[in-house]
Amino acid sequence: MTINDFHTKTCANCGKEFIIQSPEEYAYKKYRGRNYLVFCSWSCMRASEKNSGTKIERREKIIQAIRDGLSNAEIFKLLGEEPGKVDYWRKKLREENGDA
Repeated sequence: MTINDFHTKTCANCGKEFIIQSPEEYAYKKYRGRNYLVFCSWSCMRASEKNSGTKIERREKIIQAIRDGLSNAEIFKLLGEEPGKVDYWRKKLREENGDA
């Protein structure tokens, strides 16, 4: 096993950096569309699930992030929401504002 066999990842919940051997075989991850979030531990993954909130709460967080000027990539990293969902809400906000 060489140094190239390991990958440095950042926990999506606490921000801690950690090393894994294989992203495909790593257990503490949660898929969001084609991408996935990785967590340093089971407790961080569970805490993230509890903090994600209801659909309405998640929608409000997305809308607020868009209004704050964050890009889709920044919103995915911050909230873990799918880019397609963020695009949908961007389009809805433009339509509401008459910018369609």
